[in-house]
Amino acid sequence: MDSKPHTDNDYTSDSASEHPESASYGGAMFSGSQDFMVAGGTFHNVTNNYTTASTVPPDFRSIPLGDIYLQNELELDRGSHTVGHLRDRGFVRRVYSARVVGLDGNLTVAMYQGDGAQKEWREDILRYTWLRNPYFVQLWGITTSSTMHAAVFYDDLIPVEQFFELYRHSSILTAYIHGYCNTEFEVTWDYSYSSFKRSLDQGQCTFWICRSTGRLRTEFRPSQGPYFPWISTVG
Repeated sequence: MDSKPHTDNDYTSDSASEHPESASYGGAMFSGSQDFMVAGGTFHNVTNNYTTASTVPPDFRSIPLGDIYLQNELELDRGSHTVGHLRDRGFVRRVYSARVVGLDGNLTVAMYQGDGAQKEWREDILRYTWLRNPYFVQLWGITTSSTMHAAVFYDDLIPVEQFFELYRHSSILTAYIHGYCNTEFEVTWDYSYSSFKRSLDQGQCTFWICRSTGRLRTEFRPSQGPYFPWISTVG
C-alpha cells in the first residue's frame, strides 16, 4: 500500500491552522478576561474564536471534511453495528475505512458527533500526538468542523474481532492467531511499561490488525466489542 502524504499544504483548511502559534497565542493572552482598557483603547476578548484552531496540532495535517470519502463502517459490536457507540455519554464515535483525496490506498477515520464529541476528540488527539510507535495506531491527520470532528489514522485497520471471525472454523489457525496476538501484545506491554510506567489492560484497549503489514495495533481506548481472553497476564 502506498499512502505517502503530499509535501505541499493542500490539506490546510484555514489560515489559523497554517499558523498554529498565532492561534495558541490568541487563546492564552489575557485568558479569562473580557472588556478592559489598555493605553486608552478598548480591547475585546476573542478567545472563543480560537477554541477550535488552538486544538489543531501543528505537526499533523488539517484535512477538509470534503476530502474524506467514507467507505465501510468497521463493526466490533454486533449490537450497535459500530465501533465506540457511547450513547450514555452523549456522543457517538464511529470508525470507517476511508479514502482521502490525493492518497493511494485506504486510511482509517474515527468520526466524533454529538454532545461532548469535541472534548472526547481533543482528549484522543492528545494521546495520539505523543504516542508514536509501530505497536500503536498512528495519527496521520485531523478534521474539525462545526458539526463533527475526526482523527485520521495511517493504514486500513481491521478490528481484531473480525480477524478472529474469519478463521473461527479452523482450530489450528485460531490457536495460531491467539499465540501471535499474545506475543505482539507482550511486546507492546513491555514498551508501554518501560516508556510510560503504564501497565496495559486488555479491557482498556482496542485492538486492530494493520492490513498492509499484518501486525497488531493497540489503541488506548476501551473496546466496545466482545472481550477475547487471548491475552495472557503480563508483568
